[in-house]
Amino acid sequence: MRAIIVILSIFLCTTFAFAQDNIAQELKSDIVTIQGNQMNASVHIVVTTIEGNKQISLNGRAPVGQISRDNFVFLMSMFLLGIIKEAEDFDIVEEVIGEPDLTANLTFTSQGMQIAMTDHNTGEMVKETQTWKQIFRESQ
Repeated sequence: MRAIIVILSIFLCTTFAFAQDNIAQELKSDIVTIQGNQMNASVHIVVTTIEGNKQISLNGRAPVGQISRDNFVFLMSMFLLGIIKEAEDFDIVEEVIGEPDLTANLTFTSQGMQIAMTDHNTGEMVKETQTWKQIFRESQ
């Protein structure tokens, strides 16, 4: 439980870092949008690594009712924190600047999740699909 609180605190600090202009307005805006029967969320980030700056577009989707909105935000946040943890520095941007270097599409269902990552510089695409049982078995 303590680890979850620490992770959520880091996420909130990250969120406030990019809400410089109008914090009150940012706090009122939703991270998740609902379109039809689909939850969607997108985060665009520019990370600094040893190799220079890379722009990453992170997109998540899940059918409404398949997983909770809270778990959807939590899973997206965990993936985002994994990216940030590996970077020397980062900036969250409101929209993609030109073309991203990497796109990560996360799809969540009641059965599991799929991560599809495309490196736009090389054209390489990698997909990983796991059931929730496989994911939680690995984390124990």
